[in-house]
Amino acid sequence: MNMCSFGINIKSNSKMSSVRELKRFEPSLCIPRVFPNITDERVANVIQELKLGEIDRIDMVERETREGELYQRVFIHFKSWSS
Repeated sequence: MNMCSFGINIKSNSKMSSVRELKRFEPSLCIPRVFPNITDERVANVIQELKLGEIDRIDMVERETREGELYQRVFIHFKSWSS
């Protein structure tokens, strides 16, 4: 899988140019870096406000830079995308 410029995982042989072209069951979004104080509830609220689709779950992964600065990587898994 490859990561496109706005953080959507797509199959490497796919020629997708728009979120609207996604199948209803794929894929998940990755936000590579958010501040450590951001919660999954806050992420869910933003996704719901944007009406991107029905969320299955949100995974928050704590990370640390080489300089010791903490941040989180966010994975948003959808049940379905809005059409």
